[in-house]
Amino acid sequence: LACQQIHLPIDLVLQEPLRWLDWIAHYRATLTWAPNFAYGLINKCAEALGQRHWDLSCMRFILNGGEAIVAKTARQFLRLLAPHGLAATCMHPAWGMSETCSGVTYAHDFTLESTTDEDTWVEVGGPIPGVSIRIVDEAGSLVDEECVGRLQIRGLPVTSGYYQAPELNREAFTDDGWFHTGDLGLLRAGRLTITGRAKDVIILHGVNFHSYEIEAVVEEVAGLEVSYTAACAVSDPDADSDRLAIFYCPTAADENQWLALNQTIRQRLLQQLGIHPAYVLPVPKDAIPKTAIGKIQRSTLQQRFAAGEFDTLLTRLDLLSGNANTLPDWFYRTIWRRREIETSWLPFDLASPNGHALVFMDQSGLGTSLCAELDALKQRYVCVEACRRRLCQARCRALSP
Repeated sequence: LACQQIHLPIDLVLQEPLRWLDWIAHYRATLTWAPNFAYGLINKCAEALGQRHWDLSCMRFILNGGEAIVAKTARQFLRLLAPHGLAATCMHPAWGMSETCSGVTYAHDFTLESTTDEDTWVEVGGPIPGVSIRIVDEAGSLVDEECVGRLQIRGLPVTSGYYQAPELNREAFTDDGWFHTGDLGLLRAGRLTITGRAKDVIILHGVNFHSYEIEAVVEEVAGLEVSYTAACAVSDPDADSDRLAIFYCPTAADENQWLALNQTIRQRLLQQLGIHPAYVLPVPKDAIPKTAIGKIQRSTLQQRFAAGEFDTLLTRLDLLSGNANTLPDWFYRTIWRRREIETSWLPFDLASPNGHALVFMDQSGLGTSLCAELDALKQRYVCVEACRRRLCQARCRALSP
């Protein structure tokens, strides 16, 4: 019995996803694997699938792993390829990581009958021989079956430690040798279900959401590139807690369509999850960082957002929408004039107890001087100044006269 392995460049599949099916049919492949997003790429080609034909009856085992598995995506893949001979029982969700030498749990009963499109999580099966898994709480105590907690693992395939990193090893392993995976999950009848990454949990108004479940809802919107959507918690200096940012790649480069897409995304998230993102950012593909197997690096996006790399885009979106972060053209416009300003020239009496003064701040220092003068007179005034991530921001200071 001959066994042949074929490794193909990832970029070729990303450029033309249906090549994957071409190669399976041509080489009569029996086993293949891909992360969840790759099955979504095939699903987006639904119209082309109906116009072409492949004999996929040779395929026996399709491994689904490497990132969060979305039941609706996997189920649609099976439905679309059933007319091409793909067996209804060939999809096998699995879990593993680099530290476990690849997959160490495999599910064997994923079918259209055993799952639904509304399933939030997908079971990834029991551990292989020589591997033990357990679920613990934040204190390291075992939790009851079907309770979500932190996944720990030990066994022969698990790494013995990180090279020349004693401090990291102390953090990664318990005193009795269990490895902290960083994943959240639950056990049911000895079978594992992954519910997300601890670091990818976004807390909004006291409710926990997983990045992948938010991304799955967003990617249902037409006009978006598949697998280029990221939901991240980002810090905001003007807020007491993290805010939700949605990054996505529109299929069209026309910025006139951005506002309509943004509005649709916001409506979809509000209707299905009851959440309202603070930022929705259309970005090109190369702005979404990915690993070699296509996993989105959300932490990199968070760091770039915090560094202000998307400020120009946010300002552009503000201008396109004319939202509350902008001032109308008729209200305030820059006019450059060189003129010596004397306090006596001002068209109002600084000592008057009535009304408010409106002070436009600039880099010349004039606004600061006026504010100091008004503070000394205990006058009420409003400052309008440029600030980060907004074209302008009103700051009121009310002082008793």
